[in-house]
Amino acid sequence: MIGRVCLLSVLAVVFCAASRLCAADRSDLRTSSKLHPIDEAHKNPSFLEFRERLRGAVARKDTSFLLGCIDENISLGPDKDRYRQWAIRRTMKSMHINSLEAQKGLAYLDSTDLSRGGKQLFISEWFVYRPPTPEPTTFSTPIWDYLGQILKLGGTFLDDKLTVFRAPYVWTQWPWDKDYDLAIIDSGVVMEPMKAYGEPDTASCDTLSYDLVRLVLDGTVGGTPDPAVLIGTADGKFGYVPTDKLRGPTAFGLEFTFSKGKWWITRFAQFP
Repeated sequence: MIGRVCLLSVLAVVFCAASRLCAADRSDLRTSSKLHPIDEAHKNPSFLEFRERLRGAVARKDTSFLLGCIDENISLGPDKDRYRQWAIRRTMKSMHINSLEAQKGLAYLDSTDLSRGGKQLFISEWFVYRPPTPEPTTFSTPIWDYLGQILKLGGTFLDDKLTVFRAPYVWTQWPWDKDYDLAIIDSGVVMEPMKAYGEPDTASCDTLSYDLVRLVLDGTVGGTPDPAVLIGTADGKFGYVPTDKLRGPTAFGLEFTFSKGKWWITRFAQFP
């Protein structure tokens, strides 16, 4: 857990400024773009059944069931080449970060082994055993919330034999060639207009449905997440959207693989 937090803290120096929308960047937002949800689980009845059972286990916080699905060689890190390409693109788009900071961040990426994995590492990062009960049925861990969110957001199969499934759809459908930060993951989401201090509250609200957007100002004030963040849309509008209606490509995702007669969780990471 410490290693993951450390890595994200260092990379934040490179990426946090890049996530703010500046006037010079607005030209690439003029083309409307959306990320519509997709769920291919129905293509394979055995996976559909497994996912429903996993959803139930997550709702119950059934640790025994979850750990029984974790592959011994589960991957807990991102694809390093894709991560680096994404990092370079985000850094180059930024108008607020100096080149030395960017070089340091990318050098850290190059020198860091991101191929972390293994069931024991997964357990040590997400669960705290309390003797004398070695495997209690529930733990105080945020993984239940993460898994619950992921399992509601569809996904796609990666192979023709329908033996590898990746979720959520934000992972599998993300437009890596476009410069967006987040996707609206619902329809009819109200965007509260941005207004100047003292300005009367007369502006009408816009609604967004599965839009790709840019993050203008993140939702943290004094370390506490706000219920909404300031975003910019493809048609140049700005406003506040609830944080639970947004998801980006660096949020946690899952990969499932059918092997030896059953479905396994073979990847749990923050980047595809």
